[in-house]
Amino acid sequence: MAGADLHLHSTASDGRFPPREVVRRAFGADLRAISLTDHDTIAGIAEAAREAIRLQIDLVPGCEISINHDNTEIHLLAYYINPSDAAFRRMLTDLHQAREERLMKIVELLRAQSVPISLADIRREAIGTAAIGRLHIARALVRLKVVKHFGAAFRDWLGFGGKAFVPKQTPHPEAVIDCIWSAGGVPVLAHPGLYRLTDRDEFFAD
Repeated sequence: MAGADLHLHSTASDGRFPPREVVRRAFGADLRAISLTDHDTIAGIAEAAREAIRLQIDLVPGCEISINHDNTEIHLLAYYINPSDAAFRRMLTDLHQAREERLMKIVELLRAQSVPISLADIRREAIGTAAIGRLHIARALVRLKVVKHFGAAFRDWLGFGGKAFVPKQTPHPEAVIDCIWSAGGVPVLAHPGLYRLTDRDEFFAD
């Protein structure tokens, strides 16, 4: 029975496979509708769309964006966005700049604590990506034998309370949602089971 998966990542952010390969693997898994929702980027959509057309699989253009709501990092999925929308692309450019600034701060903290890592080491783990994040740093730390596994990388260094933790700068929730709507998209809460939302969260009910 054919299925769907509307939350997939590629090497455009922190996924393991290029966009076209994500589509191929989805097709091979008998999925007939998918959404590519890379973090803070739509760089993989055009490539995925070409492969989706070839395989006759429905592709929903998407993106995953982090916001801060009541001191909690929340992930929003933007479905059906127009990739050419100027305002949406400007927002993604700002998010990309914030990622770069956070990356440099983390590297500075790591090097200040005698961890032998460079920006080049991290970018090596993110070849072809448009949105470098902590997962790429964790991969570099494992490869450089600073830690034995990803869990230790986040526990000791990159996660909240870690020795090189840098808070993520996230845009205002209402601004992000308005931008998604303006780009013809639909904002949807990602992995809602991870959040402790209450009846007082009228922000999500609007």
